[in-house]
Amino acid sequence: MKKIIVTILTFALLTTGCAQKSIVHVGDEPSIAVKRYIDAASQAEWETVLPMLSGEALQEMQVGKERVKITQKVISVQTNTEIQTDNFAVINAEVLKSNNYLDTRFNDLASYEFRLQKSGEHWLIYKVFQKELKPTHLKNGTMPVAARERLKTYLELPVTEKKEKDYLFLAGPILAISQKSSSRLLEIQPKTKVLEITPVGVSEKYLVVKVLYAVQIEGYKPAVITAMVDMVDLAGEWKIIRLDIAQNAKE
Repeated sequence: MKKIIVTILTFALLTTGCAQKSIVHVGDEPSIAVKRYIDAASQAEWETVLPMLSGEALQEMQVGKERVKITQKVISVQTNTEIQTDNFAVINAEVLKSNNYLDTRFNDLASYEFRLQKSGEHWLIYKVFQKELKPTHLKNGTMPVAARERLKTYLELPVTEKKEKDYLFLAGPILAISQKSSSRLLEIQPKTKVLEITPVGVSEKYLVVKVLYAVQIEGYKPAVITAMVDMVDLAGEWKIIRLDIAQNAKE
């Protein structure tokens, strides 16, 4: 059941419309096969998708495809070949997509690992994993003003607004976790005040920052928390993709 749920989420993230139908061609490289697969899956063209799969990926898709209801638009796909032999390949892909929430359009990002085997003249995908987004080639540097403002605004939102507006500030697995969490109103509504934001790793599209913030609960002294936050630039929108507590107030 867990595998089926992961598969449903994986392909739900890829569902919508690109303009060109995907066709498997003889002699394709595995990275091209992956891109064509994402193209076809984005249009929910199962008659094209299913012949590109084998093994677990095929079985899970046959079970889960009817549950894919989410409409999205794939903006771009970046692939990189991790392993390739004559008959086996591991391809990593980052998929940037645009979603709709009511009248608001927002961008999201997902990372996948595709495992393929060569069958005759064709590359078949037999396993798909959703991966954690990771930083690459980070250096010391300054943090864009837009990213700083986005992070500060999110952290200082009331708890209920963090939940209601998560799609504007979060992306990737952390957004999925937020959207699955309970929307029940908490009896205690803590207030958060950002004290300091310091970039610790910077690239053109990725940031890791250290955040010091105070959490105030009525009747108690403020608790100062240190967090490490990862952010990515998604087509001009800085989003939080990871937030880890690096030091609790009592430490």
